Amino acid sequence: RSYFHASSGHSTKVKAMVAKIDDFETILCNSNYEALILECNLIKENRPFYNILLKDDKHYPFLKINTKEKFPKLKITRKKDNDDSEYFGPYIGTNAIKQVTNELAKVFPLRNCNMKFPTKLKHRPCMRYEIGLCLAPCANLCTEEEYDLIVKETISFLKGNTDKIKNNLNNQMLYYSKNLDFEKAAEYRDKLFSLNKLMDKQSAIQKRNITQDIWAVANNKKDALIYLVNVRDGKIINNDSFFLPDDGDETPTTILSSFLPQYYQNIGFVPREILLSNNTDDNESMEKMLREIEGKAVSLLVPQRGKKKSIVDISIKNAIEALTKKDLYNKLQYKKTIGSLESLSRILGLNKIPRRIEGYDISNTQGTFSVASMVVFIDGKPAKKAYRKFKIKTVIGSNDFASMNEVLTRRFTRALNEITERNEKNEPLEEGSFSDLPDLILIDGGKQQLEFANSAIKNLGFNINIFGLAKKNEEVFLLNRENPIIIDKHDPALHLIQRIRDESHRFAITYHRTIRDKSLIKSELLNIPSVGLKTQNLLFKNFKSLNGVKNATINELQNIKGISKKQAQNIYNWFNNESE
Repeated sequence: RSYFHASSGHSTKVKAMVAKIDDFETILCNSNYEALILECNLIKENRPFYNILLKDDKHYPFLKINTKEKFPKLKITRKKDNDDSEYFGPYIGTNAIKQVTNELAKVFPLRNCNMKFPTKLKHRPCMRYEIGLCLAPCANLCTEEEYDLIVKETISFLKGNTDKIKNNLNNQMLYYSKNLDFEKAAEYRDKLFSLNKLMDKQSAIQKRNITQDIWAVANNKKDALIYLVNVRDGKIINNDSFFLPDDGDETPTTILSSFLPQYYQNIGFVPREILLSNNTDDNESMEKMLREIEGKAVSLLVPQRGKKKSIVDISIKNAIEALTKKDLYNKLQYKKTIGSLESLSRILGLNKIPRRIEGYDISNTQGTFSVASMVVFIDGKPAKKAYRKFKIKTVIGSNDFASMNEVLTRRFTRALNEITERNEKNEPLEEGSFSDLPDLILIDGGKQQLEFANSAIKNLGFNINIFGLAKKNEEVFLLNRENPIIIDKHDPALHLIQRIRDESHRFAITYHRTIRDKSLIKSELLNIPSVGLKTQNLLFKNFKSLNGVKNATINELQNIKGISKKQAQNIYNWFNNESE
């Protein structure tokens, strides 16, 4: 009902929403709590445009160890199954879990590969064994008992039993030091250092072992930001922020009331205590809902004094700082994208700001393996799904002018065909691979390259703005201008042009090297006795490169389905200079 009262106190978003209402339905509920549950479910199902939404709906990751399998590994999973495995977490954010697994491997070298045990063959240990991050059970370099001991220590550490493990590592270091085995002592010293480093990441903020989340809201006239601090066992394990664009005129109460149910339903875990910078619309109903999610008692507090109030105040300051940084970042991004497009439009004398810019480049080695790239920038940002690559088909030798003419002819011929097809089906041209035409084309080169490229476009009936960028002095060439334009080196327009040019060059040369290397690999492999096209493709599929084939063992070659023992022996002998 409040939506239809005088709108002077409403946010801009609410005013916009009310203006677009055509009809609405009401559902009667018995209580605020029931209404809150229903609202949260409807938001999750319908994802309404005008609602404050949690954009990332992925579940947070856990660490998993399946103790029932042989040589269990430490695995990251986002799904907590109802099985006999040990689960630890959830860890808030991918950076947190990567840091944990990286440091854990230095102390507890468990495998992280997908190998199935028991294995039929003995394998060569991988690089992780060489740098001390795995015990290499695949190569029989440790017993099952030795490995299981490391598994138990890992589980014990992740459950919080750190003192015993630290003492054990310290005793081992002292033992080897006293016996003058300094290399082994240094190994345990490094493990102890990694363990301490992992524990130091968790800064103690409270003496008692409490588990809580601390939420703070900051907003300005345009945007809002929610700041979260996760405390587990009295230690900060993570902080996170959620940027809410165009919600700056919503009250902190409204923001928390909309955001919290979505967040905790998504993560599936609610701490025993939640501290808030502001009240929700109905703290009692919110608390009851969170209790239903967790299945245990949950306290929702807005502290007014004492230690908890100071913790919330620090979170508010962090929220304000994070929003200020985000605002500055957005301004820099605007300057880098839309701002640079505005500047480029003025410099080139365009009638409108270009939405889609395409950049082209040619790459070859003395005229062989000649290819071209087409990169696409939309609103000043790379649109990598729209990138295309071309093999030059009609040009012999090194002729970049003719190659560019061929590529643009093929690109805009496809555009003509696709435009016709999509118009017949009444489909939007912007969603096609080639029917979405560029507003501007950048050619890597000077005046001559520009004229060859433009002739291809004109011959197919298109009238598209085109310009060139010469590498030598970063000169910009236009068709209707005799002398090049020199853009100030600090102008964001030049930086955008350079990004497009460099990206088209990178994409072209990467594709060129790929087909060149494939050709070289295939030509050498076909010289090996009993290796034909089928075997060559199998080798390339499994080892990816010629070096991969060269370094393969007999067992690895024989394990490839479709390669016989004789072929494997021939391939191995070829690269290892051994006679049959």
